[in-house]
Amino acid sequence: MSLQKHISKSYNQDIKDINDEINEMLISNIQAMEMVKECINNPDSSFRTKIKSHDKKTNQLDIKIEKKIVSILALRQPMSSDLRYVVSALRVAANLERVGDKCKNIIKEIINIKDNINDKNRQILLKMHDLCVKMLTSAVNSFNEIDDAKASKIIEQQEDEVDEIYN
Repeated sequence: MSLQKHISKSYNQDIKDINDEINEMLISNIQAMEMVKECINNPDSSFRTKIKSHDKKTNQLDIKIEKKIVSILALRQPMSSDLRYVVSALRVAANLERVGDKCKNIIKEIINIKDNINDKNRQILLKMHDLCVKMLTSAVNSFNEIDDAKASKIIEQQEDEVDEIYN
């Protein structure tokens, strides 16, 4: 399933721009998650500065998407599936922004407890990291492809796996 094409090429471009910016946020979050991975392997306080700077970029993307969506809502007044997509895109962007914040918080905690992370715990954290990157990528791809079945599969399989490791 995908969004229908519209007579207005500029509207189609607006939707494509939102999609591209969400993908950009995904890439930014994957980069932040890689910083978390590096910090797990080598807990250095320099990661605090790096992740704060990186998080600002993610926040700016969120603001950019929000402005674009508000403009679409005000000027285009989408209905039906278009409205659901635009509102969902706003929620996806907000959640991606939260992922960036979580990465920042995780790095702070890793640095705070670095002396207590043994090899076993490090391996558990790295396994969770890899699953979370996979899960985030799959979730954004299922949104971009408007694939409900793919999204449900993520919830059914990958979320339980991460929860099991966490427990």
